[in-house]
Order: sequence, then C-alpha cells, then structure tokens
Amino acid sequence: MSFYRNITESYYARRGIFVILAFVAVSFLLTYSYFINKAVRNTVMRQKTAVELNSISSSVAELESRFIALKRTVTTEKAEELGFKEVTDLEFISKKSFGHALSLNNEI
Repeated sequence: MSFYRNITESYYARRGIFVILAFVAVSFLLTYSYFINKAVRNTVMRQKTAVELNSISSSVAELESRFIALKRTVTTEKAEELGFKEVTDLEFISKKSFGHALSLNNEI
C-alpha cells in the first residue's frame, strides 16, 4: 500500500508542478505577445509621424517661399497706397534687464 501511496502523491506533486509551469508559460507568452504588439504599434506610429512630418515640412517650406515672394513685393509706394504713413517722431520702449540679478557673474 505504501508503494501506491507514494505513486499517488508523486502523481499529484507532478500534476501541481505541471499546472504551475503551464501557468508560467502561458503568462510568458501573453507578456511576450503584449510587448511585440506594443513594439509593432510604436513602429507604425513612428512611420506615420515621419510621413506627417515630411508633409508639414513641405507645407512650411511652401509657405516660407510664398512669404518671401510677397515680402519682395512690399515697397514704400505700396505701403503709402494702402494708407500707411512715415513715422516722424520715434519712441522706443526699453525694459529693465533682470539678468544681472539672476547671474552670479553678470553673464547674461
């Protein structure tokens, strides 16, 4: 009887170890698939962002070229035609610099 008892106990111990190892393996597989999914999503998002960045960069370049072209067309005559007048007495506003108070060596 003791021989069969040891076999039965050994069977239950092995079964328990198998269940624990199976749970650990499934947990590792789920964790692995989660991180692979995150890596793929981040890669796709980075590619979409790069495409969008290229599109925005080309739009900015186009707007800059239009700005430069329009800036070249502005003349004193055009400004006067639109109602702007030459300033006769200039006033400048200056602001106190707080850099000396914040810097130990007056570096700012």
